[in-house]
Amino acid sequence: MLENVTFYTLHEIAAKFGVSYQMVYNLVRTGELPAYRFGKSYRVMGKDLEEYLQKQRVQVGNETAPRAVSPVLSPQLIAGEAAAQVLPQPEPLDALTLLIGDFTLYLCAKEKVKCGRLPSKNDFTIVDWKNNTKPTEWPTSTVSREQLEIHNGGDHVLLFTTKDTTRIDGIPPAIGGKAGIPLPSQCRLSMGDIAFQLKIQTDEAHTVQAVTLAREDGLPEGFAIVWQCCDLSSLEGSLAGFRICRQNGGFLLQMPSGKLTPLANGVKIHEGTLAVEARHFAQRLIGNS
Repeated sequence: MLENVTFYTLHEIAAKFGVSYQMVYNLVRTGELPAYRFGKSYRVMGKDLEEYLQKQRVQVGNETAPRAVSPVLSPQLIAGEAAAQVLPQPEPLDALTLLIGDFTLYLCAKEKVKCGRLPSKNDFTIVDWKNNTKPTEWPTSTVSREQLEIHNGGDHVLLFTTKDTTRIDGIPPAIGGKAGIPLPSQCRLSMGDIAFQLKIQTDEAHTVQAVTLAREDGLPEGFAIVWQCCDLSSLEGSLAGFRICRQNGGFLLQMPSGKLTPLANGVKIHEGTLAVEARHFAQRLIGNS
């Protein structure tokens, strides 16, 4: 029955069509491209691949615009708006804490971002500060001191981890070694007993713009890795209309009203009844005794 059936790996499909593994994986994960799972690997039947390609065929002169995977954000547009408002240049920063109402947002712009429970070893410290009352070691159950790293891969995002307490949609990822593990555009990322909704934001060319990590435990904080522009609504519904962009090595905030403000420590802004304040990067690690 299977003698004349051809199967392809996701890497083979990516290489064959000159696209990223991340893009092919997203098609499989969303069900657009049927696949068969063998353990931790996927195989796509040649017949299913052909049917998918036929559905993607376009007529010359009648081509429609490609569907974006996530919100399309334009740093060029932001820069143009900033120039029109004659704004001062933002202070060069690769990390910042932003208070928006009762929500605390931690920003980082490094190409490689480390996450874990030990502040001295990580860019983002993952703690349950609501239930933590001791200023030593920040014991957060099963979160490792150095849990994982998130890397910018250009048109995809890579996860590096050696910890078996890391989970992607509830499944321990295969160890990616030096190549890392490509992340899907949306997933539930668990670090020990702390879980996040992770979302990757890309532009029309599928270049990664940002990664957001929204906590599932209800604590009013979130994390954003901003490489170009980031729509903050994926972190919290009340943040709809807020965007963060990188400009000249610093952070630029766009408010729902369209107002643009360069961010630096001590900057305070008001949007209606909502207060926004930027501070030096510092995370809350301890709750109330």
